[in-house]
Amino acid sequence: MDISQRSKSKFFIEITCGLSLENAAKLCGKKPSEITEWCKKDTIPSGYKRLMRMNRKLELSNDENWIGFRMESGRLVLPTGDRLTPQQILIGHALLEIGAENELKTITKMAKIAREIARIRNLNK
Repeated sequence: MDISQRSKSKFFIEITCGLSLENAAKLCGKKPSEITEWCKKDTIPSGYKRLMRMNRKLELSNDENWIGFRMESGRLVLPTGDRLTPQQILIGHALLEIGAENELKTITKMAKIAREIARIRNLNK
């Protein structure tokens, strides 16, 4: 089946989430025939859509603090586009743990400024 003949739901399942219809059915605890019906009607219930995105690590959490974060090739991708290895995350955490009170205040202020810069940059896109 060529892409122009695929429903949006089937495209989402197979291409975006990288699942076969059978694997999507297993993941969602549904029969393959139910998944096929979703594709025919071109509608996937939002909870199952989120489950498929989380399975593909396109979404880490439904908590709004994690919006823009995702996993890609074993790295945490930040909303800024930076890719962090597990070692970098642990080192960053360790540096924060051993930091002095003044350093923590400075880091907190810098983080707020960085978030604001990222927000402004996203508004200009």
